[in-house]
This record gives sequence, C-alpha cells and structure tokens, in this order.
Amino acid sequence: WVAFLDVDDIWLENKLERQIELIRSDKNDIGFLYGRCEVIYSDDSKRNHNFKEGQILPSGNIFDELLLENFIPFVSAVANKKKFCSLGGFDNELRHSTDYYMFLRLAEKYPVDVIQDVCCSYRIHDKNLTNSLRIEGELESISIVSSFLPNPSAKKAIAYHNAGLAIAYLKEGQLIKCIQVSLRKETLSKFFTRAINAVKKRCSSKRT
Repeated sequence: WVAFLDVDDIWLENKLERQIELIRSDKNDIGFLYGRCEVIYSDDSKRNHNFKEGQILPSGNIFDELLLENFIPFVSAVANKKKFCSLGGFDNELRHSTDYYMFLRLAEKYPVDVIQDVCCSYRIHDKNLTNSLRIEGELESISIVSSFLPNPSAKKAIAYHNAGLAIAYLKEGQLIKCIQVSLRKETLSKFFTRAINAVKKRCSSKRT
C-alpha cells in the first residue's frame, strides 16, 4: 500500500494505524481508502472547517459520484500499490489533477472504503484560491472526465464541470466565456444551481 503526504499537510497521530486496521478487516478488494480532512487556511480571516462537514462520505462504488467532484483529500488516501502501479501510476502530463485521474481509474474498477472521522489536515494557501487556477483546474477536470466517455455518468459530469468552469470565468470577469460555457448542452441549469449553492455556502460561513 502507498500513502501520500505533501510538505504542508498533516497526518493525525493514528491515521495510518486506523487505515491499516480497516484494510485488514475489509473483505472487499478495495482500490484505495480515504478519510475526512480538516481544511486549514493560511488566511486567518477564513474559518477552518472539516471537509464535507455534516455529510456522510461515500464508500463502495463511488465512481459516478467521483466523476462529478473530486471529494478525495489527497493527503487522506491510501492506495493499493499493485493496483496503483498496474494502472500506470500518476499521469505526469496533468498539472492540477493527477490524483483525481488516478482515483477515478481506481474507483472505476474497484470499491473504495472510508474513515468518516478526521484523520489529516490539508493547508490551503491564498495562491491556491485564485480564479485563474480554478479555471485551469476545471478545464483539466473536463478533459479527464471526457476520457471516460461514452459512460452516461461521464456525460452528466461534464455538464457539471462546465458549470464550475462558467462560474470560475464569471469570478474572473470573463463574462463572454462564462456565457459561452453556460450555453453548452445541459449546463445552464447546473450553472444556476452551483452558483446559488456557492452563495448559500458563503453566507453560512460568514454567519459562523
């Protein structure tokens, strides 16, 4: 098995121990497992929070859900080394989403397990939050998800990521590109849904 730790991220003391116990007790032939992660902002004006707070993290066959959103904190993951290597490891051609592509490929073939409690911390710097980086990330995600076509779930997920791309263009002030992307097939309704959810989330974080 192989685990991942970037320089600014933190494993809690018993992270690996708990994951090893889960691996040993799990009778399914899992591709990887992951856990809940605390998000830490370098900007003190932003409230630290637990990833997917108040939600049950999905396990088992998560491929369709993962196509819609990369909800796997990289620092939390432990992957089966043999399966990881058999799929070629990470794609070095990708700049932002090497982990997302690998998790999708594993989840397409194998079930996934999860630790619902916080097992690690992920630090977000201001430079990671720029709209230009969000645009690059969404474009790369669309390319990755497109590689799983003609899977119907991939088709649905592309529209979802297009909506995210349109929002990123809007935040960057690129209104024409925002409109162009929003008018892509099955994208407009998802654009409004994601925009409304983003506003609700921001209002909620300000109240807390």
